[in-house]
Amino acid sequence: MLSAALLDMLPVGVLVLNRHAKILFANAFATEVLLAGADLSAVDGLFHLRSVPHSRALSEALHRLAYAETLEPVGFNIARTNRRPLSIVLAKLPPRAKAFATPEKCRIGLFFSDPEFYQRPSASLVRHLFEFTPVESSIAVLMMESLDTAAVAHELAIARNTLRDHLKSMFSKTHTRNQGELLHILLRCPASLRFPAPH
Repeated sequence: MLSAALLDMLPVGVLVLNRHAKILFANAFATEVLLAGADLSAVDGLFHLRSVPHSRALSEALHRLAYAETLEPVGFNIARTNRRPLSIVLAKLPPRAKAFATPEKCRIGLFFSDPEFYQRPSASLVRHLFEFTPVESSIAVLMMESLDTAAVAHELAIARNTLRDHLKSMFSKTHTRNQGELLHILLRCPASLRFPAPH
């Protein structure tokens, strides 16, 4: 299915659930995280959260969305000791037909981001998207991995002044004014998609 192949490229987990948390669809990222089974898992075909309070929040959200008249999403974070939080958003999907408009037949999309499952963006794509030099594309990728300027300069073995010169060039090429704006542009570009490995 073409749409499933496209969803597999997203760097976020995508699940389709019924109101009882039965998994109707999982993209590749979601499957990878569920198989690891740390904070999220699949138990007998049902989506499961390890923490009791979050499991309760999930059940309440599924019930609320199944009976909701609107399509407004619900979201919450799962705090984790010594790790970045895992973000979850649930949204009621529009019914495919009138028969699917009932709470029992509704489908709910669950989207999550887990910083522990990270795939490095393609430096080559970043380079071509923004017409960066090879060094600039390396800087961009390291920034997308949350490295600060000192760590980027150290990783690339360049002086801080040299890094500043590269950043000025990158600001000019992306029509940004500072590192915050540049990072915003970089994180929203399609280079973060999970493209299949070439055969």
